[in-house]
Amino acid sequence: MDAILPDRITAQSKGWTHQVAWTDEGRPCFRRCTSVAEATGIADVMSRFTGVKDLVVIDLREALQIN
Repeated sequence: MDAILPDRITAQSKGWTHQVAWTDEGRPCFRRCTSVAEATGIADVMSRFTGVKDLVVIDLREALQIN
């Protein structure tokens, strides 16, 4: 899955540190989060209650090289 990442400046200004990404009927979807706890919580709820299986939690700090 090719994730759609925000640009570095926007991620820093919004405080996004993680992103939950998945596909829905072939369309890329995502939810950006301000903590790993929020991201893993969203991923857990989605996998349990919506049946989405291809969830990926992306560390935006690493992917965008944010300190």
